[in-house]
Amino acid sequence: MSNFFHKLTTIIQSEASLHSLQPKPSQSFSHSNNNKSTSLQDRERRDKSYAMRPTDVRITSPYQPLSAGKDIDIVCVARGARPPAQISWWLDGEKLTTKITESTAEEDNLTISSLNIRPTIQDNLRNLSCRGDNPQLTESVLEDTWLISVHYLPRLSVKMNTLDTVKEGSEVSMTCEVHSLPPVTELEWLLDGRSLGPPVGANFLNRTLIIPSAGPQHRGEYQCAGTNSEGRSVSDPVLLQVLYVPRCESVRSSVYGVGRTESVSVTCEVDAYPNVVNFSWVLSNSDKHSPLPSTQFSSNGTKSVATVSPRVPQDYGILQCRASNVIGQQKDPCSFRIIPAGVPEEPKNCQVTNRTSDCIYLGCESGEDGGLQQIFQIEVMSTDSDKFLANLTARNSPNFIVCSLPPKESFILVVYAINSKGRSKQVTIHTSTLPGQSKEKGKKKVIL
Repeated sequence: MSNFFHKLTTIIQSEASLHSLQPKPSQSFSHSNNNKSTSLQDRERRDKSYAMRPTDVRITSPYQPLSAGKDIDIVCVARGARPPAQISWWLDGEKLTTKITESTAEEDNLTISSLNIRPTIQDNLRNLSCRGDNPQLTESVLEDTWLISVHYLPRLSVKMNTLDTVKEGSEVSMTCEVHSLPPVTELEWLLDGRSLGPPVGANFLNRTLIIPSAGPQHRGEYQCAGTNSEGRSVSDPVLLQVLYVPRCESVRSSVYGVGRTESVSVTCEVDAYPNVVNFSWVLSNSDKHSPLPSTQFSSNGTKSVATVSPRVPQDYGILQCRASNVIGQQKDPCSFRIIPAGVPEEPKNCQVTNRTSDCIYLGCESGEDGGLQQIFQIEVMSTDSDKFLANLTARNSPNFIVCSLPPKESFILVVYAINSKGRSKQVTIHTSTLPGQSKEKGKKKVIL
């Protein structure tokens, strides 16, 4: 029996008056057994003379698709029977007997039965029947039948048409299998919980997702989601693994300045799957192409650190890191420039980008940093009063805003870079403020 049915209640009302069939108080029933038997037979004949078949049995609830898992009451009405018709409910020919309650009234020739149901998906296209009959009469059954239509949320699953672990460059195909009533109106693909949207490197063909050339960006858990009038549901995830050779992760610094007799540690990090990798290092310049001995670098997982200690000019050049796994060797190595540490270059292309009566805006481009971290400095002097007015520092780029300057006055701006090896050549700019009254006093700015 399906768990479709939760509650079955029946209310019976009859217009037939049964008083005339009841014994009156003055009547005596203390006669012989023959008299009793005769009285009962007479009563049965009188009852049958009053008995009537139901004239109409109808499920009166508006016919509608039912929603799986949601309770609904279905009402059936039987008319015309005397005594009141008995109503029963049937599902595919099997009688339902769960929780039946009855009551009888004498006013109306009517029987009403209400069935509370919670349909399941398995109940779709089953026959639900309401039968009304008078058990005192033969062939008195009338019935009304519903062919149940159960609507439900889409049931989805992802089927891999290819292997779920593939090499980079392989074609991958997967299909979203859908069971839905009513049919889905929207279908989308998700990768790691995010909608794929317009496919990048993938094609949608009906309910099939095709990736012509799988890469690392296609790794992850795939799901499909569908929507119909009952709501939206999402399939269980299916994991796609893409095997690929190592490639460089983002490089923090590609230029290292090292003085002779100094040492510097260079970190190389790669992305790979499988992530069990082996590293090799090579230092190249115009004079040599030298692999680093294993004693000069250490590796842990997908990261390797090489130590470089220049002693002669031939120890400078391009240091390259390359990794390999079971899929193959890294195609493009991670490259780092090892240069002699020195003072930085001066800032380039310095220009006054804006002027007011009390502010000057100066923008420059960074020069070579000498292989070391650099900062930028600006000094401001008045050519009219021969006074030193400002000395400001910028840490990220040589861009400055200098304010609190006197209006309509000429200045010399001196800009240079500094690292641990010393100071660059300076750049000198001549400029002036515009006429007008100063609005900002005691204020000096620098863009960091």
